[in-house]
Amino acid sequence: MSESERRAHLAEVGHNLFRLARARVRFDLFSDVAERVLVPRSAQGSSEASPDEVREALAPLTGDARLALATKGRAAEIALVDALELAGPPVVLTHGLFSTTQAALARCAAVLEDLRLAQPAGSADIDLDHLEDRLARGGVQLVYLEVANNALFGWPLGHANVAAVRASCDRHGARLVIDAARPLANSAGLGHDDLVGSARRILSLAHAFTISCAKELLVPVGSVIGSPDAALVARACQHLFKSGTSMSPIDPPQQRADLRDGARYVLDHPGLVRDRLTVARRLAAALAEHGVEVVQPVTAHAVYLGIDRARLPPGDIAAMIALLSHLYVVAGVRAQVAGTRRGPALRLALPLLTTLDDGSLRELAGGVAAFFSRIDEPTALRIPDGQLDVAYFRTLLPAAQG
Repeated sequence: MSESERRAHLAEVGHNLFRLARARVRFDLFSDVAERVLVPRSAQGSSEASPDEVREALAPLTGDARLALATKGRAAEIALVDALELAGPPVVLTHGLFSTTQAALARCAAVLEDLRLAQPAGSADIDLDHLEDRLARGGVQLVYLEVANNALFGWPLGHANVAAVRASCDRHGARLVIDAARPLANSAGLGHDDLVGSARRILSLAHAFTISCAKELLVPVGSVIGSPDAALVARACQHLFKSGTSMSPIDPPQQRADLRDGARYVLDHPGLVRDRLTVARRLAAALAEHGVEVVQPVTAHAVYLGIDRARLPPGDIAAMIALLSHLYVVAGVRAQVAGTRRGPALRLALPLLTTLDDGSLRELAGGVAAFFSRIDEPTALRIPDGQLDVAYFRTLLPAAQG
């Protein structure tokens, strides 16, 4: 497909990049979330599943934790924050959280404070001395960590570090919450052989955790709130039910069945996550061969390419859409911009089961290299038509005139 054809396709969808049909996107690397159920038919069970069946399927990962089941990760985050019943405005220490988690905490006017990292690159571990000093000064209710998060390029969070964080929290009366966005990717990034067991051991250290199942369990819908605190989980269940985002016995059974099947299959085949990491590292190597600078090390679900802050000022949505549209026109790639501790980065995300042969890798890397070589070209852009949805904002835009 030529650049002129891609420009025409953008015009056909009102210059709204996110309305493009997948068939018109050569490399769709916008998200690692499954758009449909990807569990092989041979591994799919009955179309009905009780909540207890889902919990049993998740148990190799979640251990003895009590679980509340929700439809979406952001629904679980909101319900957990509400169930924690924080005294406001609570102080929350973190090394970086996704925007939906920050939005959930904003509901109780939380004050977020950044934690220092233990090392400058390659790990999401936090500086334990800095944590201890801040907790000792008092006033902290939560330490909220995220595994394999975009703010830190998917770098892994280690068990020993989390165990030390939990011990500090216990000494100072704070609670440890983990956003387990990609628990198996975190284990793979650590180089562990037992991906599921490694993830379970980290989750067992938290007072509470959430898992956005659509990122690693081959299903488009499903999330989990887990905690050893039965009363906390019961409150979370009530919040989910009231908001219409629960997976309770009276909710439609198919979503529970899909989540059960996805959990069983992936937890029985964790090598799928390791295979994706191999693809990500091959892509990073191909990009480097074409002169594209890649954030290293590559440890999780995506490859990150730094973008000059001057090109993407904070909150400048037009600049972001122009950049992503230019990437599509030049390279046939649909991707996303991630906010990181080093500034904006182009994120090339790989869903599970992604395969790229040598020819595809060369084509993709060559296209991205061409995009960067032409990044200064002006991009003709008009207001996109309709509702524009990306991970960082949701707004209704007016239709363009003329």
